[in-house]
Amino acid sequence: ALGKISAYSVCAREAAKLGAVASAAHAVCFALGVATTQLCEAAAVATQTLLAREFYAEKATNLKRSHRILRLGLATGLGCSSLLATGTYLNRHNVVAGLTTDPKVRAACLAVFPLVMLCQALKGLAYPVNGLLMGALDWSAASVTMWASNIACLLVLARPTPSSLDKLWRGFAALFVVQCGAGLLRVASRTGPWTRLRRPSSLPGCAPPWAHSGPRVGVADPRLHAGPDAVSPAPIQF
Repeated sequence: ALGKISAYSVCAREAAKLGAVASAAHAVCFALGVATTQLCEAAAVATQTLLAREFYAEKATNLKRSHRILRLGLATGLGCSSLLATGTYLNRHNVVAGLTTDPKVRAACLAVFPLVMLCQALKGLAYPVNGLLMGALDWSAASVTMWASNIACLLVLARPTPSSLDKLWRGFAALFVVQCGAGLLRVASRTGPWTRLRRPSSLPGCAPPWAHSGPRVGVADPRLHAGPDAVSPAPIQF
């Protein structure tokens, strides 16, 4: 969380440097584009709890149930945030008018509103992605993902272009894109705790299914033709 908070703090500081109007507009947009997606935190908590129980509380991981938890968690977070972003965007004039009476602040908010709503949808997906990493006890990946997204945001802000609200919210978008992308890539890698999502036949050291299906037809057992003094071969260790 430290990486995320530091990115938020830097963006707030940069907005304050732009003046009173930009700072007020940033505060309004932040409340709409980030704070309101706290509703999606419930999806992250549920995903984290269910996945942790499936991975560590059960005797054996059920692949179908694990994949279902992943899909439902991601779909719920992205679906809720997308619906919220769409509804807010369609009613953007009334929403902004209800939060500020200053016409300059309203104009500044509406100028970056598409980016704000994009960040809102991405933030809703980032919650369950982080919940997956936490539920799998993949602490190192969660930390690396958060700091990588923080660095991506700071790199956008460090570009040699004039500071503006549009630039700040592009930095927010980069933060959430990297956070979601890195987390999903970690899950898709099937490494670390995510080896539980592999099928048993694909795990290292596991014999293919046909290896235990009994004797192969047409292959003679050498013990049947050995003499009485022959030594039986040692069993093959799998």
